[in-house]
Amino acid sequence: MIIIMTTKMKKSMMNKQLMSVLVMLTIIPLAGTALATNSNAWYWVDATQTYVCTSDLQNGLTVTGNVSICADVSTSGDRWENNPGSNWTLSTSGTGNDTNITAEDLAAGDLGVTNYGYNGSYQLVEANIEINQNESWGDVLDGDSTKRDFQSVMTHEFGHLAGLSHTTNTSSVMYATVAIGDDNRQPTSHDFDHMDDKY
Repeated sequence: MIIIMTTKMKKSMMNKQLMSVLVMLTIIPLAGTALATNSNAWYWVDATQTYVCTSDLQNGLTVTGNVSICADVSTSGDRWENNPGSNWTLSTSGTGNDTNITAEDLAAGDLGVTNYGYNGSYQLVEANIEINQNESWGDVLDGDSTKRDFQSVMTHEFGHLAGLSHTTNTSSVMYATVAIGDDNRQPTSHDFDHMDDKY
């Protein structure tokens, strides 16, 4: 049996969190940050994950400034690979289940969503990442402080792809919210520690 689970990154000007889990096609809203009693429960058996930066993503987002969609997706994934304590890697080619990254018409307030499929042993078996096509995306390090930082959200969603859940640590890339103009691209030692526990 494969169970589907969804995590969402919310936009916020304040420190609010909201996460939903889709289990067996029933939506159950949660107010907490844990998806399981064991925060290390969700993991991939194969530590190398392949992903596809789809043409839908490239053509479906409104971007300004110095944003190059697929290059920024790759850079965001590379940040997780810079963790010397983990053997989890991302690839754009391989024989594994591809994770498709697409632009979607998400609910107001949702910046990105990672959908998982997992088996009864908490092993992730499939995933897809959706980015909100209704947002105006930019590069805050390029001086675009009036937009959402695309790389910050992609880095966060790649953390979910690895099986990481939200945290209450506001400096963590896995914190559930990001405000307009905020740069939260770099995983912290806190984030890497959680990754190390899995891989």
